[in-house]
Amino acid sequence: MATDPLTDSFIRWDTAQQGEYTIQLPPSEEASRFIDLPVHSSNKSMLVVELIVSDRHDEVVHEMSIVVEWAGLEHMYILLPEDARQSAYTIALRARDYTFAGTVLAIGSPQWLSQRPLMPINANECLLDIFTSTGYFSIEMWKRERIEHVPTVAEGELRRAWLYAQLKLTIPHGGEANKVAYSRAYDHDISEFQAFIVCVSVETKGQFSLRAVIDGENKLLIDNRTGSGMEEIRVPIQGNKLQDITIELASGNEGQHLAHLYWFMLERIGADPQQSHEITGIADIADPEQTDLAQDEELPLQLLFDREELVQLRRKITTGTGKQLFENMIAEAEANLTYRPESYVGTYFPVYWGKQGIERPSVPIDETRHWFSTLVYSSLAYLLGGDLRYGLSARRALLAAIQCQEWCGGFLCRLPRGITGYRATFTESHLMQCVALCYDFLGGLLTSEEKQAVEDAVYEKAIPPIDMYMRRHKDGYLLESNQGAVYASGILHACLVARRSHPDVDSILERQTDWFLRMIDNYYKPDGTTGEGMMYWEYTTHHVAECLLLIARYRNQNILDLAPPQLREGMKYVLHMRSMNEDNLSFLPIGDCRSERFRYMGPSLLFFAKYYEEVSADWMWHQYYDAPQPPGSSFFGAENNTGQYTTNGLLTLLLYEDRPYAEAALPESQRFECDRIFWRTGSRESDTMLFFEGGRQSFEHTHFDKGQFIIQAYGEFLAADPGMIDYSKPGHVMYVQSVYHNIVTIRGLNQSYKDAEQAVKITLHEHDEQFHVLQTDLANSYKELERYDRTLLFIRPNYFLVLDELVSPTGGMEWNFHSRGELRYVGDHLFLADAPKAGLLLNYACDVNLDHRMSRYEDGDTIVSHNLVLVPDPGAAVMNIAAVMVPYPKTGDSPTIDILNEPIQGGVVFTVNGPWGTDKLLVRLGDGPMEWEGDPIRERIRIYRSGAVTQTRSFG
Repeated sequence: MATDPLTDSFIRWDTAQQGEYTIQLPPSEEASRFIDLPVHSSNKSMLVVELIVSDRHDEVVHEMSIVVEWAGLEHMYILLPEDARQSAYTIALRARDYTFAGTVLAIGSPQWLSQRPLMPINANECLLDIFTSTGYFSIEMWKRERIEHVPTVAEGELRRAWLYAQLKLTIPHGGEANKVAYSRAYDHDISEFQAFIVCVSVETKGQFSLRAVIDGENKLLIDNRTGSGMEEIRVPIQGNKLQDITIELASGNEGQHLAHLYWFMLERIGADPQQSHEITGIADIADPEQTDLAQDEELPLQLLFDREELVQLRRKITTGTGKQLFENMIAEAEANLTYRPESYVGTYFPVYWGKQGIERPSVPIDETRHWFSTLVYSSLAYLLGGDLRYGLSARRALLAAIQCQEWCGGFLCRLPRGITGYRATFTESHLMQCVALCYDFLGGLLTSEEKQAVEDAVYEKAIPPIDMYMRRHKDGYLLESNQGAVYASGILHACLVARRSHPDVDSILERQTDWFLRMIDNYYKPDGTTGEGMMYWEYTTHHVAECLLLIARYRNQNILDLAPPQLREGMKYVLHMRSMNEDNLSFLPIGDCRSERFRYMGPSLLFFAKYYEEVSADWMWHQYYDAPQPPGSSFFGAENNTGQYTTNGLLTLLLYEDRPYAEAALPESQRFECDRIFWRTGSRESDTMLFFEGGRQSFEHTHFDKGQFIIQAYGEFLAADPGMIDYSKPGHVMYVQSVYHNIVTIRGLNQSYKDAEQAVKITLHEHDEQFHVLQTDLANSYKELERYDRTLLFIRPNYFLVLDELVSPTGGMEWNFHSRGELRYVGDHLFLADAPKAGLLLNYACDVNLDHRMSRYEDGDTIVSHNLVLVPDPGAAVMNIAAVMVPYPKTGDSPTIDILNEPIQGGVVFTVNGPWGTDKLLVRLGDGPMEWEGDPIRERIRIYRSGAVTQTRSFG
């Protein structure tokens, strides 16, 4: 065993024989922050070890865990909070679950450190600090700096966030330019380094600065650099001792501004920064001398189809749609022939992952989609068509892939070892999917030695990280997340390959298969809905379909017996969530969903069509996906080099059948069990729809938006949810906030939830041919509110009324409205939202005076939405506000519509004129009765309709 200068002795711990081991700690000193614990492991087992730090009285003062994701010697630098440091006396180590059995640990003597040593990540770079896990840094290590020559103290903070430290500056409405800064002391020798690198993401209206104290001299390394999203900023440095770093965020614009810090790094003298990607390349892989394919070597795994089905598939591609799909694949395989994967082999796999600090900017990712595509479509073209050129191309891609040392996107997914930070296994899972299929499709083109090399690579590079991550989160967020299905696809493909020569993975295969079936039973709710937005329904269901195909084959079970019964209900949910824009397939942008074309839903639709005989799913596929697919298109996977959806075309070919299809007729009112509610006049672009977001708050890719509504009419989102922008932009975290949705906020804060499980209570939901009414209680979504009753009324088919009744003891109420149409104040409480295809008139009345302000949200050159905020006096504790919203088309002669409001005792009368006639809406504002024309009116709302139909109705 290798020795270590910090180690006086090693204690041998056989974790299979002894479940727990306790070590006494030396006394800490005032400057102590980290415990340096040397640990030698016999194998990379992915054993989870709980660390329980206790005081002299055996009282637990701190708990955390490490993962044995290495073989050999590693140092665990355990960061303890201040109170735990002062009283820490022992560490108990408890062995928990693992991927591979038989871990023997040798543990050296612990030692206190004031600073974590520099951590090499390759021969040329060392990590100075990393902010991707709470185990790596603490906010208490940073102190807020007082900034001179600014008008007021800014509202700012440095806090832990998902994968970064978030530096936030908030400038209030009408406020002046300002800044916020934090500093931290360091004590590191930097004499061997030539550059400092910070990985940071700053939104475009912010300016980022960084200062360092080197050898006692304060040096400005980065000076008010305008944000441009994620970047590595490299600055030359010179000196011996790094003593302090200060980070600063400034802006001259009102609102919230963000900088996301990922890591600080030092670059050694003589290093080439262009080589930070760690790609070395390998020599060209020679073609095999023997290329005769024996019949019994076809499809050695039979993952998605067996040899008999292969014969049927070869017939399928000779005529009709099957022929067209295969011709697309041949063209893709032809385009892949010039791709040389050997050039991109290195330490990590060269993928793009949204500029979230995972891949280095120097990584050459522009061609990576060819690597994924070659693995799947070149091997498939060879299997079905017999052209050896395609098979040899796929063979090179496969044998090159297994020579990458790690199947993840960068060092952030592997380092520091033990105290895990970002470990989500997207890349491992996507690559594993393609490797497995290529292995299966190539059959006899691989020698027995090459097959063994693939199986060993899968066993060592795919199974440990994927299985570990799934074990750690099996009872947590993965049960509610798209990621559960993605990683399940990776581990199932991996086990089905590796088990040929590594039979110990059979237990992993069974365990993870059972977990996957539990996960999808939880993910899809009884009515087929899901907690995440439709972008993630698409991603999840794609992998669910493929996993079910795999499991049904290797377990020899029927797919419908494996799938949860509620899955068949999912198509109804998809049809309702579909945007009525007829140009392309898109969906309501709720949660983390962007208002953009959905390119990858084809296989999921065909899965529903084949196994649940959903004719509407077939209709949707023919409507949006039955078209030629040129090389490089989304038919062959994500164009952005992430490896997502690579099996898009393959599953389409497998699942497509010639069947009758028809568009579904949707009901005028639909309430799902999750309390998402849809009202509509139809499903065409010329129709009108209202969506209401009810139900529980799951917090999984959801926004703080409970109780919001969306109105789509005549092809435009006239009452809009801005949705989400690309994750690579730091401003994307703003879009989850309550102020970006059509709900009330308190001083701009997010919904705070007295009871997230009952965030929205629906007290009344009724509908008929003339009216739809919804009465809700949103108070559980706000700790600050005593009352928030929201009433929505659809006066069919023409317009809507929204009534909000609020009590906020601390005041601070704001009424938020968003639209894709440009907002303009017309006067007398009347606003116009003007979009290209349609417009909307909004007239409001309130029992307290309101001011208004308007702005817009931008994503680069694109206007995401326009927004209106109505604000009472900050101290107002009660607000009752009613708004009438009338959408109208802008095709041909636009109809003449006007809305007037007249205050009456206890409320307001809206007079709404349009082609349908004249309506009067009496709306109570407050608890007292209304009086109109001498008559007391006790209900909340009374409507008088005149025109083709004369009618009086009351509500509430």
